[in-house]
Amino acid sequence: MSPRRLWRDHEEGVLYAVAVVVYIALGYVFKTIVLNWIVGPLFPLLVVYLVPTWLRRLRARWAR
Repeated sequence: MSPRRLWRDHEEGVLYAVAVVVYIALGYVFKTIVLNWIVGPLFPLLVVYLVPTWLRRLRARWAR
């Protein structure tokens, strides 16, 4: 399976997996900042929803 097809078929799942891996890595390095009760729940929201939405808007502007 190609990476593009994996991304197209499972975009949200791939983003959640990336969020988990990055969050664990950041938690290992920055224990007090990342494992905060505010940052913890907001991190998946940023990675799965806000960043892709922002990137889509930028691509749409560049395509004009």
